[in-house]
Amino acid sequence: MALYAMQKGKHVAIEVPAAMNMKDIWDLINTSEKTRKHCMMLENCVYDFFELTTLNMAQKGLFGEVIHGEGAYIHDLSPFWKEYWNNWRLDYNKEFREMYILRMVSDRFARR
Repeated sequence: MALYAMQKGKHVAIEVPAAMNMKDIWDLINTSEKTRKHCMMLENCVYDFFELTTLNMAQKGLFGEVIHGEGAYIHDLSPFWKEYWNNWRLDYNKEFREMYILRMVSDRFARR
């Protein structure tokens, strides 16, 4: 759906996960670059008031030069894995939560 929307001239916002494998990720990137349309991966809490306020403060230099960012995945769903048998979102999350943390930290502090 995201590829189709960009091909039809629309900007796209996708809830996580945006793709399930590297081929699909590159399809999104290549289509976004070819069509010159934004393809933004959303997260249900990443763009909340606290996160955007902190990002704005960092971009305005209120913390000085940010030279280190750190994150943690404190949302432990281990007790619930068996309740969600055959649930691809939880299985995916269990395997890729470290990548999720890295993305959140890099999204906040890598852009200057």
